Amino acid sequence: MEDVQKTIMNWDEPMYITSSLDEDGRTNLTIAIQGDEERIWNNDLRLAAINHLIHSLDFKPMIEMDRTLPDKYYLSILDAIGNLMSWYEPVDRGSRNIEKVALFLQYMMESGQLEKYEAEGLIDQKEEYDEL
Repeated sequence: MEDVQKTIMNWDEPMYITSSLDEDGRTNLTIAIQGDEERIWNNDLRLAAINHLIHSLDFKPMIEMDRTLPDKYYLSILDAIGNLMSWYEPVDRGSRNIEKVALFLQYMMESGQLEKYEAEGLIDQKEEYDEL
């Protein structure tokens, strides 16, 4: 089978996705994180790419098959964040990854940190499609 390739490339974005069909008809996705050479190994660039990937999730084509699909994706993403927190948090904030996230969010809301980070523009950022 002929290799068919589609590239979504925008140099203003922190990443691009390339998809291709292999000879067995399987789709292969390649995700490339892009940016200035001095920032390529910086976590800021990776975070921008992760945020871009999350914002690009589209449940509309699949929601008719499974109405709980968005919840499953949200939980999977939060579970991965809880797992990451397990590696870097010295204090055990819960037995399950999702509990670590819940306790972290509770602490952030109660401590006033949430408002600080919102004022800094770190959270509740508006995307172009939010205003449509």
